[in-house]
Amino acid sequence: MLQSTYNEIVVYEKTDAVYRQIRTLHGFTAPARFLEVDHLDNILLGHSISGLYLLRPSADLDSIIQYTKLGHQHGLHFNANKVFMVDNRIIVPSGEQMYQWDAINQVLLPYDELNRQIESFVSATNIISAGANKYWFIKKTKSLCSKFVLKRLNFYTALSLICLILKWLMVLKIWLS
Repeated sequence: MLQSTYNEIVVYEKTDAVYRQIRTLHGFTAPARFLEVDHLDNILLGHSISGLYLLRPSADLDSIIQYTKLGHQHGLHFNANKVFMVDNRIIVPSGEQMYQWDAINQVLLPYDELNRQIESFVSATNIISAGANKYWFIKKTKSLCSKFVLKRLNFYTALSLICLILKWLMVLKIWLS
């Protein structure tokens, strides 16, 4: 487990149901409250003053081997220093809509489906997990607890579909030859 601090990123290890600090990540020091890890093990970090950073840790979580300040070339066309996790996706609020982090292309994209579901709460500036796909979306004057349901194929369904298609292509190839 990682923890952002107002100095270094701290690494914890769980032993006998207790988390213990085992080290800090060397190579990047900054005041940061918000931190999320994408599915490629990149760290998105919200620096308190200068915005969002993409950090690449070493495989053993010993140090940061590369870091990039996110900007216009990454789809960040607004001031931001907050990152949240919704439905295993990294979300960045702009104050006008929610953006999701595309780890493959390293770009922020409008999260249209989430924006449609939360309607007037697209301007929320904080998101808190309430368990089981439920999240609190918090604006300056209101809050909303909403169940977020993403309409998509899950990984296993998509993988099964791909295997089925490949099997039929092999049968078709044998039949045509």
